[in-house]
Amino acid sequence: MKMIKYLIPAVALMFGLASCDNMDELYKDYRTDVSIYSTKITGLSVQPGFKRAILTWNKPKDAIAKGIEVSWNDGENVVTIDSLASTYEVKDLDGLTYTFVVKSIDAYGNRSLAVSTSAKVYGDADLAIMTKPKFAFVETAKHTHALNIKEVSGAMNMWGGKFLITLTGAEKTVELDLSQEFNPFEQKSYGYYARMVETTYDLGEILPAGEYKIEYEMNTYATNFRQKTGGIFYYNKICYDAYDFSGEATAVAEEIVAPEPEPETPEEETPAE
Repeated sequence: MKMIKYLIPAVALMFGLASCDNMDELYKDYRTDVSIYSTKITGLSVQPGFKRAILTWNKPKDAIAKGIEVSWNDGENVVTIDSLASTYEVKDLDGLTYTFVVKSIDAYGNRSLAVSTSAKVYGDADLAIMTKPKFAFVETAKHTHALNIKEVSGAMNMWGGKFLITLTGAEKTVELDLSQEFNPFEQKSYGYYARMVETTYDLGEILPAGEYKIEYEMNTYATNFRQKTGGIFYYNKICYDAYDFSGEATAVAEEIVAPEPEPETPEEETPAE
C-alpha cells in the first residue's frame, strides 16, 4: 500500500513534467520576455478617398511590437510594414465598402489581436450619379441681374474649394470667383453637412439680354448621404479627395428695364418774416 501511495504522486509528477516540457516547446519563442503578445492597435480610423483609403492608428508603445500588418478583402490582400508606423494608404481600390484589419507583429512574426474598421470607398460610379450645377439669371430687387446656382451635389454644397465662373454673351463677358477656403473634414463631431444647396449671386449690373455660355471650374467632394433635416443635408462620410467637377452650361438673361427715378419734389420755401 505504501508503494502505491508513493507511486501515484510520482506518476502525476512525471505527467506534469512532460506537460511542462510540451508547453515549453510550444512557447519557447517567448522565453525572452514575460509579455508574450504585442499590444493590439488602438485608435484605428479610416478616411475614404477616391479609389483609396487612409488608415491611421496610435503607434504601439510596448517593447514587443516590431511591425504592423494591414489586410483587407477578407485577408486576400495583406501588407506587412517592417516598422511601427501609425498610418498606411491603401491604393487601387474599387468604389465598394471595405473592412480593414490592423495587427501589430512581434520579432517572431506573431500577430496581436486584430482591430478592424469599415468604410465606403468612392469610385467612378459614385461620381457618375452626382448632379452638375444648374444656372439661371434672375432679377434682383435692385433691378440688376443675379446668377442663381442650385443642385450642386456633394460637399461642394458648402461652397468651399475652387469655383470659377465665366459668363460669355454676344456683347459681354463676366468672370466670377466664388472660391472659398474651408476644411471639408471639420464637422466630424456632428457629421458632415451642407448648409447651402442653392445660392443667388448678385452681379451688381444689368447684362445685355441674350443667351450666355457658362464655363465653370470647380471641385467637389463625394459624400455618403445620411438624411435631410430642416433644409440641411447631412452625410455619414465625405471623400478625402476633391474631384474635378468642371463643365459648361447655358442660361438666358432676360431684358431688365430699370425704372425711371421718381422726380424729386421741390421743397417749399419758407416765407421770410
